[in-house]
Amino acid sequence: MRNKIKAVIFDFDYTLADTSKGICKCVNYALEKMDFPKADEDSICKTIGMSLPETFIKLTNEKYKDRAEEFRDNFKEMSDRIMVESTMVFSAVPSVFYNLRQMGIKVAIVSTKYRFRIESVLVREGLSGLVDVIIGGEDVQNCKPDPEGLLEAVRRLGINTGDGLYIGDSIVDAQTALNARMRFAAALTGVTLKEEFSSFEVVKHLENLGQLTEFVIHESMITETQRLVLVPLTQRVWDEINGIGKSIYFTDNSEWPTDDLNNFIPKYLESIDGRTDKLGWGVWIIVRKDDGKIVGDIGFKGKPEKGCFVEMGYGIVPGERGRGYAVEAAKALAEWAFGHEEVERIKADCLITNTNSARVLEKLGMQVVSKDGEYIYWELIKGELQKPV
Repeated sequence: MRNKIKAVIFDFDYTLADTSKGICKCVNYALEKMDFPKADEDSICKTIGMSLPETFIKLTNEKYKDRAEEFRDNFKEMSDRIMVESTMVFSAVPSVFYNLRQMGIKVAIVSTKYRFRIESVLVREGLSGLVDVIIGGEDVQNCKPDPEGLLEAVRRLGINTGDGLYIGDSIVDAQTALNARMRFAAALTGVTLKEEFSSFEVVKHLENLGQLTEFVIHESMITETQRLVLVPLTQRVWDEINGIGKSIYFTDNSEWPTDDLNNFIPKYLESIDGRTDKLGWGVWIIVRKDDGKIVGDIGFKGKPEKGCFVEMGYGIVPGERGRGYAVEAAKALAEWAFGHEEVERIKADCLITNTNSARVLEKLGMQVVSKDGEYIYWELIKGELQKPV
């Protein structure tokens, strides 16, 4: 199974923002100053993502490569005047950055653009506090597709390359991810068409950046066990269960959901709409791997409370009980919860008469902390989770 996503690293031009108008002006300013003819905008846009020397050679001729530094200086002269103000950040960027941070996923930018320009744009848009690391053209010796910038971002983020996802809009970006051995998602917001990425392994084609949040939820939060897949309930998942969308996992199960849960779910989905910080702290679906059948549900009664605890509940449909699914699912979700620094304890309760549920909680390593006339109250402290038997 692939590593969960711990950080998303973005290219800048055509991935997070449209800088094409400013770049075209700067390129043609530099060319004219060097007595070269202007380049057409389509040709210039196809070079976005390349280093400035590569752009110059692409637009002129290999025989002029000794003037590439002169081109870069001229480009920078005009860029200093107009680039920040002419950069238009895509409308989905603020919500995507916010959602990623709410999910505990780090955000970085690796670009051939100068870092100080990126920083200026982020400050202007009020986004600078949502980005952990920026690697610009001045921060590396070797430009993309050399993986130096990506690897430096990984080092500063404190993750492994397998924990990252790089998003870019060009073949250069795809090759950079390949060279860094990092997963790659293609942003189709630039001039590179989907079919042009066909020779690369692309985990997701993004028609717009807004599609990223749901993909990251899928990749970073779904939890697998030997026999089960645990899926946090979102509107997309609910639509798939009900046949509105294209189902990824689910096959029909007449026993799930129960009438009570069926009435609860729409209100629950409304409560988490746009609140990625709540994802995982509510309902999860328990899906059997071999046939995609939903065998029950599990989850928490909300985000961690003061005192660093969450309350867990679960239910297996009658036709699937007695197979150890509850223990397997509860252990996996307890591990997921304890993976968050703020969670120190997990609480649960069961009816005094529910001996089956009590056995499940015992197998997790939970201890009885109190009882009343109807319920037994349990608690599991981080570090005391037991392996299922």
